[in-house]
Amino acid sequence: FDGADLRKANLSVSNLEGAMFRNAKMQETNLFDANLNRANFDNCEAAGANFMKADLTAAAFTRAKLQHSRWQGAKVNQTLMKGADLSDAIFRQAEISDAVWDGAIAPKIDLSNCRIQKSSFRNAQMERIKVNESEITDCDFGDAVLSNTDFRFAKIKACNFSHAKLENSLFFKQTL
Repeated sequence: FDGADLRKANLSVSNLEGAMFRNAKMQETNLFDANLNRANFDNCEAAGANFMKADLTAAAFTRAKLQHSRWQGAKVNQTLMKGADLSDAIFRQAEISDAVWDGAIAPKIDLSNCRIQKSSFRNAQMERIKVNESEITDCDFGDAVLSNTDFRFAKIKACNFSHAKLENSLFFKQTL
């Protein structure tokens, strides 16, 4: 599928393990509940794509354009999001572990009610995000921009926020 035009295609509930979607055009593509283990989406254009409940274990999205994409209930484990544009994406109730989001552009994403562990968000641009009611453990937010972030009721444990920009963020009734 490298370089393929898959705009608005329906690939839901498909087994696409190890598939290559590098430089593909996948705007508004439906990948609901798909098996995308080890799939490669580097540099793909997938704004508005639906990854809800998909298994994205060890998938790669380096420098992918994923604005307004939906990831509710997805398994985002060992996933590379380096330099990806995830602006306005929705990850509610997603499971994120051992993932690398370093340098990601992710303003206004919704990570509420997620379980996030052992992941790196170094230098990520994540202003105005929602992580309320999420469990965040052993994560690295060093040098990340998290201005105006909603951390209400979040459970944050053993995380690095060294040199992170957290101005105007809301930490009301959450556990650190």
